[in-house]
Amino acid sequence: MNRMKKISLLLGIMVLGFSFPAKGQWIPQSPSTDKIVESTPPEQLYVHINSTLFFPGEYLLYKVYTIDGSVGKVKNISQIANVELISETGEQIFLQKVSLENGVGQADFFVPTTVPSGNYKLIAYTNWMRNFGDTFFTQDVVIINPYQAQQKNLLKKRDNFPHFQDSPEFETTRDQRNLMSLNKEVYGNREKVPIEISTGSGNRKGNYSLSVRKVSQLPAIERVTAEQLVNSWQKVGVESNKFFLPEVRGQVLKGRIIPVNGETGARLDDRHISLSLPGEKMFPLIVATDEDGRFFFNLDQKRIKENIFLEILGEGKEDFEIELQKYEPLNFDPSQFSSYSLLPEMQEEILKRSIFNQIENAYFQVKPDTLVSASRDTGFHKSIEVRYDLDDYKRFKTVPETFVEIIGSAWIRRNENGERVFEVRGLGNSINMEQLPMILIDGVLIQEHNDLIELPAQNIKSISIIRKKIFRGPQIFQGAILVQTNDEEFSNFYKKPYITHIQLNRPEIKKKYFHQMYSDVNSEKRIPDYRYQLLWMPKLEINGSGKTIELYTSDVEGEFEVVLEGFTEEGDPVSIRKTFSVQ
Repeated sequence: MNRMKKISLLLGIMVLGFSFPAKGQWIPQSPSTDKIVESTPPEQLYVHINSTLFFPGEYLLYKVYTIDGSVGKVKNISQIANVELISETGEQIFLQKVSLENGVGQADFFVPTTVPSGNYKLIAYTNWMRNFGDTFFTQDVVIINPYQAQQKNLLKKRDNFPHFQDSPEFETTRDQRNLMSLNKEVYGNREKVPIEISTGSGNRKGNYSLSVRKVSQLPAIERVTAEQLVNSWQKVGVESNKFFLPEVRGQVLKGRIIPVNGETGARLDDRHISLSLPGEKMFPLIVATDEDGRFFFNLDQKRIKENIFLEILGEGKEDFEIELQKYEPLNFDPSQFSSYSLLPEMQEEILKRSIFNQIENAYFQVKPDTLVSASRDTGFHKSIEVRYDLDDYKRFKTVPETFVEIIGSAWIRRNENGERVFEVRGLGNSINMEQLPMILIDGVLIQEHNDLIELPAQNIKSISIIRKKIFRGPQIFQGAILVQTNDEEFSNFYKKPYITHIQLNRPEIKKKYFHQMYSDVNSEKRIPDYRYQLLWMPKLEINGSGKTIELYTSDVEGEFEVVLEGFTEEGDPVSIRKTFSVQ
């Protein structure tokens, strides 16, 4: 009974919110940005979400579709979508970056016990969409957290509070009704359910997502369907006097340099800024600042590291510091949130669902999701790299001795200022003393060559030499020296006043979600199966005559819904819903 008292009690009103204005910019609008607006079509986002009501221990699963607003088709415009979950008080629960390939992307959020009960809003937008006002995708979401005693966010007194309602159902349009079918209406526990998906008489080839989940016995907010959203779209024009760059090649990282001493007359243009990825043997990115000291990097989708070093290059680098663009929260009206609240009759269902979630999470190791590994572009081919593993040779105490005795085509000399610097012989045995080599230690760009010269040789695992000339943005290097230390933790203690170390919010790594299969029910009969989410397939492409999807029910009984969302090749929205019972 004491445990029952700790479970909070709820009921809801179904209020559907679609959009709210955005504010906050970095780049002033100008004739050059006007040209970008004219040449880049507007875009819209649709997000298929697996539910609108979540408990701690459950996954909020979603797929993002990018629609070219000028032609109405799924299209690859932006490479990054931003997805946020925001509370009524404006607190950001999460901000996720989602990589978009061929106009679609996927991610999820595991709801922790630290998130309080309340009404929330899921918001999805691209950087480009922030120039167009009320165009964001929004979806009301409710979180019930029975593990926290404080439930004030869902216990507000409301006038004319409605009576208890069932979960809403959207109406599948007549021409789509026969595109998805089940072989019967009632199934048993752990029984196979075949879902037949047909292209029908029209062209239904396209990109879809499929969710099979238990229909909530608690009130639920209406979920936005692809068809509903497309019918509500309106073309809009640029309404801001400032400008957000479209992320058409990947995530954009923006910032500027400012004088350390506050000198207003300091020249800010054509200062070179590098971006290194510690721990990775990858060439850094290098860009130049504009007349106001601003710079930006287009980060390739394959560069998924979060740990980044930004470095001011060249003479006078100590006179400046880097200031990154700060995230400016979206403006929204709290009155646009749903009005979900508690009722006593919800107590039993909240308790049961909470227990089932705890059991499922206890057996997560036997039902794991898997990460889809991403390939990484190193920026150079291994065929041009000559690697020296120092353990294969007699060890020397110092780096200069190591280069003299072991390393070929590279040496140390003194420059005109008497400083020791490295030299790398070019292809064809050419020597260009005006261009120094790029030096990377555990992926960090090193400007003071003496930092490598004084590094204890016993700490170095390998040294690689690249003799080919290297072009990185506005800067040219005569080859490269790539150093890997034994523990690969050089970046942890390498500090310079002109280096800024940041943790970047990188795109979410894709997952292949667990798909329960029972070839022999008795073989896993001792493992409990209390899945509410029977299947989540964010990547479902339908071609030709259609497709058959098989899944298995769990030990949970009740009504389940099969929801197919997506868009055809012609840009037509498809929203289909079927239900079946498990007894």
